[in-house]
Amino acid sequence: MKFFLLVKLYFQRTFVFRLNFVMSSVSTLLSFLFTIMFWYCAMQNSSSIQYSIKTMIIYFFIVMLIGLCIQTDVTNKVSWEIYSGNLSSEILKPVSYNMLNLAQTMSTKVILFFVLTALSAVLFFIPDYSSFFSLSVLISLIINYEMCYLIGLLAFWTNTVWGITMINSVFMNVFGGKFFPISIAGDTFQFVCKLLPYQYIYYVPTQILEYKLEPKVILVQIFYMVFLYYLTNIVYKLGTKRFEATGM
Repeated sequence: MKFFLLVKLYFQRTFVFRLNFVMSSVSTLLSFLFTIMFWYCAMQNSSSIQYSIKTMIIYFFIVMLIGLCIQTDVTNKVSWEIYSGNLSSEILKPVSYNMLNLAQTMSTKVILFFVLTALSAVLFFIPDYSSFFSLSVLISLIINYEMCYLIGLLAFWTNTVWGITMINSVFMNVFGGKFFPISIAGDTFQFVCKLLPYQYIYYVPTQILEYKLEPKVILVQIFYMVFLYYLTNIVYKLGTKRFEATGM
């Protein structure tokens, strides 16, 4: 119950800063438009891509919606609180630090998540797969959150996590299917993607919705979600042992 109460409180606080919410959504929309323009030009001059313009637009539209649902700034928040020493006040709260940040992340996604669920049901007319898609996106949100949270925790050992954040962003774009559908790449590349958690954030949910993957792939998503949860808890415990709260 504490978790859902936190989500409600953070949700109310989100709309105090409406402009930030709107600008974040607009930037995602612009990224979608630029990506579509790029692939439209590329596909005009290539016959090797087994995607039509229509299916490519649908693919990146779904990716855009997923991106709106899963994006988080928890890396910057956590690393700054560790670096500044403000973490000392956070760890005294009667809720785990991980749960506190997850509740804040999910609170900003409540409306977007329901919009995404409704659109998937209306656009694809596959109720069962729309439900699995919604579940898959929810797990994607948690996987992405845990990965970003984990990077933020590395501030216990480093002065900055900016470089690691950039590397993670590149890996997300390339191995997660954000820049291009993984199915158009070679077999070796697809095999590497299966070993990494990135494709289970963007690519897998889109394939479930488009009826190209069986919903049982969600079990793999759950594995990564649970694995990252325990990994972040271990890293957090190790980090707090060396945390001195001296700040800047």
